[in-house]
Amino acid sequence: MKIFAATAIIILTATFSSAGGEIAYSNNVIWGVAPSGLAIGIAEPSNTILSVYLENRGNTNIYELIQSTARFILELNGKYYAMADYGGKSSPMPPGKTYGPFMIDINTFSEIPSLKRESYIDPNASHATFTNGSNRFRLYYKNDMETNGLAPGAEIIYEKK
Repeated sequence: MKIFAATAIIILTATFSSAGGEIAYSNNVIWGVAPSGLAIGIAEPSNTILSVYLENRGNTNIYELIQSTARFILELNGKYYAMADYGGKSSPMPPGKTYGPFMIDINTFSEIPSLKRESYIDPNASHATFTNGSNRFRLYYKNDMETNGLAPGAEIIYEKK
């Protein structure tokens, strides 16, 4: 797999790279940083499983943070996917704190009509899956500190062989 981000290149069996924007690359994880300072890190996918991290790279606490995979929305190849989200206990995330990995199976995410913080999850909707060839994806985290309630991660290109 090849992993591309900024100037780091690791040769493996498929391509995993950032499509640009506000990104950083460290320890085989590609990070996207939202305006609030909330960073979403994604390690190289394993079949349908994403290892995801959250980190506060800002200077203040990030409030309303719930450690749940249901807080993420997946954008994959131009479509949006989400899980039923019932909330949970939130706590402030201090600067410098990292949570994860969250193991996210993208097959548990159902297609939703558009990128919105709250969406009805149709139990009969299609599920997310990586296709052979090039896949472009991004994770969003639901958080009220962002303008539209969604913290964007880096857009990533994953070449599945």
